[in-house]
Amino acid sequence: MKNLPRLWSLVVTRFCVLRRIFVPCLFLSCFCAEADTNIEKELKAAYLVHLVKFVSWSEPVETGKVWLCFNSLSPIAKFEGSIRQRSVGNGRVAEVLLDPAQLNDCDLLFWDEAANRATPGLLASAHPGLLVVTDIAGGFGKGAVQFFSRDLKLRFAVNEAVLDKASFQISSKLLRLARELN
Repeated sequence: MKNLPRLWSLVVTRFCVLRRIFVPCLFLSCFCAEADTNIEKELKAAYLVHLVKFVSWSEPVETGKVWLCFNSLSPIAKFEGSIRQRSVGNGRVAEVLLDPAQLNDCDLLFWDEAANRATPGLLASAHPGLLVVTDIAGGFGKGAVQFFSRDLKLRFAVNEAVLDKASFQISSKLLRLARELN
C-alpha cells in the first residue's frame, strides 16, 4: 500500500510524457494526409499542362492559347495560377477558364466529382475537339484520359474508343506512358 501513490505518480508521469509525444504526432499525421491530397491535386494540375503538350487539334489554335476548363469548386481550380501562361509547346500557352457556360471555348475539360455535381449535363454539349480528362472512378466512358492512383503513384489511362471519334490526336509518346486501368 505504501508504494501505491508512488506507482500512481509514475503512471501519470508516463502518460503525460506519452501524451506530449502522441498528440503532436496525431496532429502531424492529419496534416500530412491533407498535404498528400494537396500534392496529388497539384500533380494532376501539372499533368494537365504536360498532357496538352502532346495533343494536336485538327483545328489549329489561332490565338496561341490552349484553354483548360475547370469547375471553380474543383480542388484543382486553386492551382489555376500555376497553370496560366505556362508554355505548352508550339508557341502556345495555357489559359484557364473557370465554370464554362458552354464548352465551345474549351480545348481541355477537367471533369471531376465537383464538376459532375455542379453541372451534370454539361458533357452532353461537348464538341469533338474537346479533350475530357477525368479522375472519377468508373467515369472512363466520359473522358479520353482518366487519372488514377496505383502503388502510391499518379497514373493515367487513355480511352482508345473516345480517341477514335475525337478531332484531336494524342502523340504516341504520351500513349506509351499510359497505363491499363483495371
